[in-house]
Amino acid sequence: MNYQNMQYQIFDIYEAGGLTVTNLAPSTIEGIEFSMQARVAHLGVNLGVAYSHSKLGAVTLLNSAALPAGFNSPVPYVQCGSPLMSPGGECFNYLPYLQSVSGEQNPFSPKLTGNVSVDYAIALGNASLDPRVTYSYVDRQYTSVFQSPYTLVPSRGLLGANLDYVTGPWTAELYGTNLANKVYLSGTDAGANVYYGAPRQLGVRVMRTF
Repeated sequence: MNYQNMQYQIFDIYEAGGLTVTNLAPSTIEGIEFSMQARVAHLGVNLGVAYSHSKLGAVTLLNSAALPAGFNSPVPYVQCGSPLMSPGGECFNYLPYLQSVSGEQNPFSPKLTGNVSVDYAIALGNASLDPRVTYSYVDRQYTSVFQSPYTLVPSRGLLGANLDYVTGPWTAELYGTNLANKVYLSGTDAGANVYYGAPRQLGVRVMRTF
C-alpha cells in the first residue's frame, strides 16, 4: 500500500520558533499476515503473525537533535538569509544539519509482530473453566524518522495468563499481564523522555451478558 499524507511535526528552518506539522512524501508499506484458530476437543490454539516492510519516500528534514547546544537561546533563530529574518535580527545556518531520511523505516512500524494463545476448556456441569496462556512479541521500532539509538524502542516479548469461569450469562476472569515483570520501553522522544510499559498486573473481571 501507499501511505500518503503522513502528518509529522518538523522544525521549519525558515521561521523562528518554527515547529510545525507537515505532510511527508508518500511512503510504501509491504507485508504479509497469517492467522490461525484451531480447536481439538478441549484444546484451543490461536496464532497470529505479521511481517511489515515500510519505506519512507523522499524526505529531507532538520535533525534538531544534532544541533549544537545553545543555538536557540532564548528562542530558535530563523535560517540566515530567510525573507522572514527581521532587520538586525540573529540567525543560524541550519542547512548543514538537514538530513535525508528517504528509504528509512516508518516511525512506529515494527517489522515483525506475533501472538499465540493456548487454552484448555474444562466442563464443570453447566459451567466451564478455561485456563489460557498468551505470549505476544513486538519487534524493535523507531519513534522518529531519524533512526538513532535515542529513538529506538527495543523488541519485547510479554507473557500473560487468564482463568475464565463461565456459568450462564456470567463470566468471572482472573488475569495476569507481563507475568515475568519485564522492564521495557514503550516509547521515547529522541531520548529527552522515555516511557516504560506497564509492570506485572493481576486482576479480576466480572461480566454479565444480556
